Amino acid sequence: MWLDTERGYHAMLDVRALPGEAPPPGPRTSTMVMDRKLIVHQMAHGLRVAGQVEIAGLQAAPDWRRARILLEHLFALYPALQRPALESGARFWMGRRPSTSDGLPCIGPAAGCADVVHAYGHGHVGLGSSARTGRVVAQLLDGCPPEIDIAPFSPGRWRR
Repeated sequence: MWLDTERGYHAMLDVRALPGEAPPPGPRTSTMVMDRKLIVHQMAHGLRVAGQVEIAGLQAAPDWRRARILLEHLFALYPALQRPALESGARFWMGRRPSTSDGLPCIGPAAGCADVVHAYGHGHVGLGSSARTGRVVAQLLDGCPPEIDIAPFSPGRWRR
């Protein structure tokens, strides 16, 4: 089996309106910018931009150039942002998602214990797949046949 981390980078600018001030530059709702492969959202503690995915092992050092690329995109998208004042206080973060080599999640009973069901490796679609995956896991734990064919998602598909 091959499971590795898909790492996503984030940059945060401390862009907040004080009471009585005009809202700061940036979107009012989360915005996905497809041609730049990123998402921008206004949060309580600032303006966040996320994207720049890479595959790297758990021991690999973060490549903070990817977060800086996001920051460059953010300043290009919202030129009214006060770049010199904001750039020095930018905060960067990197998070990991479990991803499989074939892009499919692992869903199915554990080989060694019937009370354990694998349900991981959804990559970018974990949140969107969570309800359906949870329902399939519940069916397996209840001893019912799952509502979908889970053979393609078998955790044992990499066994030799």
